[in-house]
Amino acid sequence: MRLFSRKRRPFLSVIICIHDMEREAPRTILSACGPYQKNISSEDYEVIVIDNGSTVPFALPNSSNLLPRPQIVRMPDPRPSPVFALNWAARHIAKGTHILFAIDGARIFSDQLIANTLKAHAMCRDAFVYTLGCHLGPSVQMISTTKGYNEEVEDKLIAESGWPSKSFALYDISVFAGSSSGGFWKPIQESNAFSLPRYLLDSVGGYHAGFVSQAEAWPISRFSRGTSNVPMQKIYACCQT
Repeated sequence: MRLFSRKRRPFLSVIICIHDMEREAPRTILSACGPYQKNISSEDYEVIVIDNGSTVPFALPNSSNLLPRPQIVRMPDPRPSPVFALNWAARHIAKGTHILFAIDGARIFSDQLIANTLKAHAMCRDAFVYTLGCHLGPSVQMISTTKGYNEEVEDKLIAESGWPSKSFALYDISVFAGSSSGGFWKPIQESNAFSLPRYLLDSVGGYHAGFVSQAEAWPISRFSRGTSNVPMQKIYACCQT
C-alpha cells in the first residue's frame, strides 16, 4: 500500500545506531526493511545504520534482498554516548521529513512498525510516535541472564520460533520490558524507537549533548523531557523486542 507519493525525498528516515553488534545488527536491519516490513512501499522511507565506532567496522553480509537498501555509515567522530551519532546522522545523512530513531541496534522491529508509524504521522501533523519495548526470553533479561539465558540460548530460541518467516512468533518468545511493564495502554518510561517530524526535532535541538556516557538514563530523560516541553500528540505505534 502506497501512503505517500514522493519520488525524490523519502517521508521517513529510520536511523539505527550500532556499536560492536555484529551478531545482533543484521536481525535489526532485516526487520526494518522489506520484505519483512508489511503494507508499505520502500520508496516511502530510508534505512540508515550509523556505526558508532565499532572495533571492527560493521559490514552487512547480504542486503541484496532488502528494500529499501540499508545505508551503512561510519560515525566520523565516535563517542561513548550514541546521542552524537544520532544527531549527526539526522542532520547530515537523513533525507526524510520525519525521523525515526532506533536507539539500540540490538532490537527487532515488529513487522508493521513502519506502516503504522506512517499512518500515525498522516493522521496528526505534530505526532510523536513511539514503541513499547520487549525482551526476548522467559523474563526480563536482567533476571533471565542470571538463570542461564545467554546469546546461544537466544539464537536457538529465535531459530526455533520460526522468525523471521513467522513475524508474530516474537510475541510468543518475549515479555514486556520493565519500562513497558504496564502493557499497551499504560504510560511507559522509555522508548527505544520513536519518530517525530524533523521540525519538531529541530525545535528541541535533537538529543541533549550533555549525555556523554553509555548510561541507559539518557533515552528515559529525553522521552519524558522532550515530549512534555513541546506541543505534540503522542501516538503508540507498535512493539520492539
